Amino acid sequence: MRCQPDACKAAPKSPGDLSLSISLKNGQTSFREGEIIPLIAVYSANTSKKYLLNNRSYDRSGRLSGMEEFCLTPVSSVDPLEDYYSNPWGFFGGGLFSEQDPADAPYSVELQINEWLSLPPGHYHLSIVGNRVSMKVKNAEFPTGGEAIPLRSNAVDFEVTSADPEWQAAQLSTAVRILDTPALAKDEREHAARVLRFLDSEGSTRELARRYWSGSEEFGWEFRLGLYGSPFRSLAIEAMKAALADASHPITREFANALVELEMLSDPKLRFHFDETMRPAETSKTREAYQKEFERRVDEVLSSASAAMPAKSPEAQAVTASEMLQSGSSMTPETRTRWRQILLDNWSTLPVERQNELLDDGWERIGGPEWTPVLLGIMSAAPNPNHFAGKPSRSVALRRLLETAPETARELILEEIANPKGDIGIGVLGKLPERELPQLQKTLVAGLANGVEMDAELIERYAGFNAFSQVRSIYETHPLALGCAGQDALLRYLLRVNPDYGAQKVAQSLTERKKTGCFRTRLSAMGEFVRQPKLQDLAMATLNDPAPEVARDAAKALSEFGSPDAEGALWARLEAFHRKWRGKPDSLLHPEPNMIEYNRESGLEEALVKGITEGQAWFPTSEQIDRLKALSSPAMQHDLDSIAQTLSEQQCTLLATWLSDGRLNYTVGWYRGLGLERLKEKLEQFPPQIRFVDVSTKPANEPDAEEFEQIEQLVALHKNVPGK
Repeated sequence: MRCQPDACKAAPKSPGDLSLSISLKNGQTSFREGEIIPLIAVYSANTSKKYLLNNRSYDRSGRLSGMEEFCLTPVSSVDPLEDYYSNPWGFFGGGLFSEQDPADAPYSVELQINEWLSLPPGHYHLSIVGNRVSMKVKNAEFPTGGEAIPLRSNAVDFEVTSADPEWQAAQLSTAVRILDTPALAKDEREHAARVLRFLDSEGSTRELARRYWSGSEEFGWEFRLGLYGSPFRSLAIEAMKAALADASHPITREFANALVELEMLSDPKLRFHFDETMRPAETSKTREAYQKEFERRVDEVLSSASAAMPAKSPEAQAVTASEMLQSGSSMTPETRTRWRQILLDNWSTLPVERQNELLDDGWERIGGPEWTPVLLGIMSAAPNPNHFAGKPSRSVALRRLLETAPETARELILEEIANPKGDIGIGVLGKLPERELPQLQKTLVAGLANGVEMDAELIERYAGFNAFSQVRSIYETHPLALGCAGQDALLRYLLRVNPDYGAQKVAQSLTERKKTGCFRTRLSAMGEFVRQPKLQDLAMATLNDPAPEVARDAAKALSEFGSPDAEGALWARLEAFHRKWRGKPDSLLHPEPNMIEYNRESGLEEALVKGITEGQAWFPTSEQIDRLKALSSPAMQHDLDSIAQTLSEQQCTLLATWLSDGRLNYTVGWYRGLGLERLKEKLEQFPPQIRFVDVSTKPANEPDAEEFEQIEQLVALHKNVPGK
């Protein structure tokens, strides 16, 4: 969004069946300088299925631009964030959105004018040009709109008057009170943060500096952009420097970045100067010099912050240490150890939610054996079977104890299995190295008899053949007593200890469709057992099930877990599908162009095509991709073209990351999966002429780093295959 009179003058007359109207919220027409000016814009259409509207409401950069343009008279406003978005670090980052038919219902959006315009006192005449609506593209690969149709709105008039100090002080006081009352609704506190951001007084600028330390904090982006947009920039810098010495204020790299940016923007000698006449090499050199000076100043700020840590409050030390460790900043092992110790010493001052986040997602950067006492303390806390927010996560703590104190963790897991508290799941309790735990078999079978779903999952993981007769008796007596997860677990157990009987029970479960919906995902839930001959035969036969969603799941199961023999069955079913739909209008298969309905025939086709192209046990050739294109509907062509292009270019990107539970998550070319063994199997299938471009980053913790090294070795071996 921006004030751009030229675009406003050039806006053509809107189509007769589209409209855009604006009004000032609640009919208010007089505002004080720095008061939020809310504008309501409403898009509507009279013709259905002709237009699409983009409902995007945010941008990752902090401000949405381009959806609406302001046409303001007189043009006396300024963009409060102009230099923020024009300096080397300002950016427009995109955001999620969907498209909808504006004829289905009017689309209303609130625009707070202060986000884009800082208005001095005066009388204003305002209209907008909206760029959200476009003509629906016919025969597009996906339902999408074309180029935006500029829509000119009606006009509104309003007045901005000078803000007296008493009113500013009252607004500031109310905003601070609301922000300091956590019990109030988030919407109310968010509005208070925006009041603080746009108030543009000396007092609000000081308050923004006092509150800001990181964009990850609640409303941190509002405080940050408020500092950039404040007309009192020198005061903002002064207040932020004062915060460095404030005992209660955390210091983070984000805070240091913002302070240095404001300082450099304020000094003409230090600002980044971009001249369109500059040659690319000269621009690059200027940018590099700016960045070098920027980083030097940031390091200087952080160095002083580190020296000031002993004078900071425990709360500020804990936040600063956690943010520094999570920032990704390069630091020596000694520096990292020092920050970890500061975090550990002040751990209890952090909110429980933040503690859980750090132990779960942040462990790679903070973790180590010194955390064992903290983790044991969490394990001794009261269980939280209902998983209420604000409670320590015993599950995460036990998972981390497996790394810091394996023997202690083992005893705790055995105790938890024997006497479950309800807040630790199979993902942690199933991590012991033993295949079986005969000493707990009686306890688990008793729990299963009482319908305890967790015991079904534990039986799958740890019970041996000796439990088969008892488990069989319980399952046959009450096959549907458990939920889908429990039923799936028992069936996997049966497949493990008695494959023929297990396959028989899986087949029977697929016929039970009145009292349960588990049949829809039953086969894919069997995982690696799908490669058992009888179960794979069942899955191949189920490709012809009359229910498309069941056949779709069979295709998914064969693709992910089937043996190489399963590929032929997928081809045969796709050819039969092609014969059925050949010559029929595509609209019968896809109600909207390329729309996939997963529980209908279009969903089955997608599963068959993806089953062939993404199968774990085989690799498609260029000739097979051409054959798939001939057999498939228009909805499948884009993905097939993409695969064909990759094969033609003979280059695939490989990206490996690790989830918080330690599992490898990989993408290689058009394949995605979990686990090192599956990645190894897939890499071995790639033709020798295909080159891998590994964009993975080596993880910090040792087990993940070992897998990373193995992946690099696999890539190196692939490069050295004869014929490369």
